[in-house]
Amino acid sequence: MDDKNQYPPSGVLFSNNRKQSDKSPDVNGTLEVDADVLRHLADCHNAGQPMKVDLAGWRKTMKGGGTFYSLVAKVPWQKTKNNAGQTHKESLPDNKWDEDIPF
Repeated sequence: MDDKNQYPPSGVLFSNNRKQSDKSPDVNGTLEVDADVLRHLADCHNAGQPMKVDLAGWRKTMKGGGTFYSLVAKVPWQKTKNNAGQTHKESLPDNKWDEDIPF
């Protein structure tokens, strides 16, 4: 795998085939985040709040038969009040995740 991510912002987790002990992680990989997620994390840090993101993953099968997880991180959804005063979730629709991932 080369250093340049073909589908930014995204990530991948592979089985850790270099485990040295039972305490070694089962999977490892990388995650690239976009500017919106980075701004959100910085805002949370500056406000003294926990720095959290929503994470989604898809189990995929490699050509050689192994399994890996394709990942994407997004700014967490927020509860907001609409004009009528009703609370609703402001979030990406479930199919929006699929539109952002070109693979």
